[in-house]
Amino acid sequence: MIYFTTPDQKHVLILDPERLDKIKAGEPVASPDSLVMIAYCPDPNWMRERLLEVFNGEGRTLTPAKLDELLAEGLKLPEVR
Repeated sequence: MIYFTTPDQKHVLILDPERLDKIKAGEPVASPDSLVMIAYCPDPNWMRERLLEVFNGEGRTLTPAKLDELLAEGLKLPEVR
């Protein structure tokens, strides 16, 4: 993994094939400073709807446990292209 921040504060993360395979298998990858996290869901529209429910809900907070739950549930969905 190559990770750096540009002078205009863009975070750039370049993944190697092994990490990309891990992401697709359901293992999220975080940047070394933990400011960027990359995860995979085969149906991004489903994930978007679930995240909107969380952020528009009463608590409006995405806890690590809730994120793990959503990612695990999302991996069971068929891939949408």
